[in-house]
Amino acid sequence: MSAWKTLSTRIAYQNPFMLVHEDQTLNPAGKPAIYGYCESTENSVYIAVVDSKDHMYLVEQFRYPLKRNSWEVVAGRIPHDEDITEGARRELLEETGFEAKELVRLGELTSWPGITAFTSTIFLARGLRKVSEDLDEADGITDLKRFSFEEVEKMIRTGKIQCAMSISTFYLAKTYLEEHRV
Repeated sequence: MSAWKTLSTRIAYQNPFMLVHEDQTLNPAGKPAIYGYCESTENSVYIAVVDSKDHMYLVEQFRYPLKRNSWEVVAGRIPHDEDITEGARRELLEETGFEAKELVRLGELTSWPGITAFTSTIFLARGLRKVSEDLDEADGITDLKRFSFEEVEKMIRTGKIQCAMSISTFYLAKTYLEEHRV
């Protein structure tokens, strides 16, 4: 079998946030196929916000495509001309009112690699200091709450947290903290 071969590509749809590509291809079996996928117009970050007692802060926000609220880690879009770490600090402040003394880059993740080209940088925020009570209402954030790691794991097991990127961010942070205990 050979690799995918792109015969032609076009932007089927775009808005300020995303592009939808439609490619005419030959699949690995050599047969013609249409392949559609989304690409973000900006970078993104997901942030595990953890306090000194190893409790995690999650935001509850209304997610328009789901038409319901969702508990998630802090996340946001970062313009390409903004430093990714500074963008993470900005998103942390906008969504939680916290500043972090320590921001650890945990890696990068791709979500739905079969249908998107979205890649996100994952951070752990520690050494928190509350500087604002404002929540980013424009993004639909309705609540900020502190949970123990056990509570977060139960929320994952019972389906109260369904965001795959939030779940991945949680476990990357948990593993990092377990490996770096003093």
